Amino acid sequence: MSHLERETLREESERMAGKRFLAGGLLALLCGLCTLAFGASAIGGGGAVASSLLTVLIIGGVPTAAGVTLFCIGLGIYREGRRRPYPKGVFD
Repeated sequence: MSHLERETLREESERMAGKRFLAGGLLALLCGLCTLAFGASAIGGGGAVASSLLTVLIIGGVPTAAGVTLFCIGLGIYREGRRRPYPKGVFD
């Protein structure tokens, strides 16, 4: 694999990592804030607090967890792409 091919592959990897990083961060942030707001509303509203909180956690918690997962995957891909290869001759 030539140097140009390695650089192109690394740039594509960083671009894909950035997309996952951004999408996951936005998903976690927006869904997390909405879940927090509705959870606080369920607690402050009285009534059936346990069932309201369960509904909020299922409907809002799952997308928030998916966003955090995408964020972590993107971060891992970015870090993996930034690692420098071993110097020539080390594992040859």
